[in-house]
Amino acid sequence: MSLRCRHFQLLGALLAVLFHPSTAGSAEVADPTVMIVMLIRNKEPFLPYTLTQLSQLDYPKGRLTLWLRSDHNEDATPRIVNRWLEEFGHLYHDVDAVVDTNSPKLRSEETGPTHHSDSRYAAVIEMKEEALLKARELKVDFVWFLDADVLLYDKAILRTLIKMEKPLVAPMLVSTERFSNFWAGMDDSFYYRRTERYSDIYEREEKGCFDVPMIHSCVLVDLREHLTKSLTFVKEKLQSPVGPNLDDIITFAISAQQTLLAMHVCNQEEYGQVPVPLEESDDLILDWVNLAEMKVGCFLSHHSIWTDIVRNDYRRAIVFEDDAHPPLDFERKLTEAVDELDRLHPDWDLLYLYRETHFLKDGEDTSEPVQGSERLMRPGYSYSGMAYALSWSGALKLVREKPLQKMVPVDELLPIMYGQHPNKHWKPMSSRRAGAPLLVMLALCAALWALLACPPGAEALPPLGRQVGRPYTALEFQDLECGGRFDRSLVAQLTMVCRDCEKLYQHPEVFGLCRTDRTVIGLRQD
Repeated sequence: MSLRCRHFQLLGALLAVLFHPSTAGSAEVADPTVMIVMLIRNKEPFLPYTLTQLSQLDYPKGRLTLWLRSDHNEDATPRIVNRWLEEFGHLYHDVDAVVDTNSPKLRSEETGPTHHSDSRYAAVIEMKEEALLKARELKVDFVWFLDADVLLYDKAILRTLIKMEKPLVAPMLVSTERFSNFWAGMDDSFYYRRTERYSDIYEREEKGCFDVPMIHSCVLVDLREHLTKSLTFVKEKLQSPVGPNLDDIITFAISAQQTLLAMHVCNQEEYGQVPVPLEESDDLILDWVNLAEMKVGCFLSHHSIWTDIVRNDYRRAIVFEDDAHPPLDFERKLTEAVDELDRLHPDWDLLYLYRETHFLKDGEDTSEPVQGSERLMRPGYSYSGMAYALSWSGALKLVREKPLQKMVPVDELLPIMYGQHPNKHWKPMSSRRAGAPLLVMLALCAALWALLACPPGAEALPPLGRQVGRPYTALEFQDLECGGRFDRSLVAQLTMVCRDCEKLYQHPEVFGLCRTDRTVIGLRQD
């Protein structure tokens, strides 16, 4: 689905551009076979990203086998995984998936969902060893151990890793607190040892593939290399049983050392992110917090778009997040606003098409009307990156700031760049323009708006089979129609996996108010 406006190149919703376009060839028989191993427990915050990664992976699905295991969950992980498998599982060469919906939330020894008890370590070791043996049995060329919370930037990552031609290789992943998926040092007891080399690799002072004692979370194993036959996650199977009794990644690293196989981590590009593991005393809610702190998905997609604008010399571009909904008169309103903007300030960089101000203290908005304009305002602090327009020069300024090194949320970065952020410790960078009133609505608000705005006699049609009285889910909102007249959201075309929105109803203070043009609508469960 495309939407063309004068002088604009539409880049679409963010989930559709989560990965950079690739020039890699189409599916060929010559592509090596790969088994992807993923253990999934309580990963609801990450699954919309990680499962989308698998769906959009630039690799022929007929050459991929999925090996998935999930149990002892207390969030929506089983439902999300099963729904994704129903939608995409048939595309793969083979799927070996066990999603246990009957197991208790905790194992007998566990004190909480983040407690790494001996029984939990033992179960992880058993499952990984089973997957490794299965990969050998199937005689696949590669086995890829991928954690369910790893966020990868490039859909061609699997091809990239294969081309490294290393028997054991991982892309370097970054995180908060300088955490990563490799060790640069290991002590005599086989535990982590801090080294200066770690910083050199992590900060990418040196670029390349480096021989390191440990890689984890995203590891590709070349089973065509005969030495990999001795790799194991089980201590008792080591040539010399040393190291901790129950630790899958350390035992695997020791088995590589004893087999004289080098582990390599590669940092030539910015490949992705991995969250810092939760502590035993942490609550699962911290995964949602850490996901926000990692600035993944949303921020990375915005940055990818800015880079594409600069690289392809797009004069102007519209950026929509996946919950943006252009109403029926969007093109007309946008054209009028841009015509006025070009007349008054032809050198503009940023045009907000949607902005939130209710996060401000006392609701004070410092926006000022643009002299001579009926539609434009100079924005005060605005918290939203849901829908905005950029000129080429605006995109260049954002890219030149090297935001990946700062990792400020895009909602915060934009007001910093035009000098209106309330946090005075964040240096203002520029002064730009914004539009008002809003030209774009939130998708959820748009669906409610459609129900309220249907003219008499025009029936609001919910999705077929929807249970009466149950709150709408995000996916159901996207399918709402208004007597055949309601313009469907771009999200319905582009979103592949979406977390249900019941939690938003339960926590309205998190979701805030929906704003549609000059109208304020509150979410109601009824």
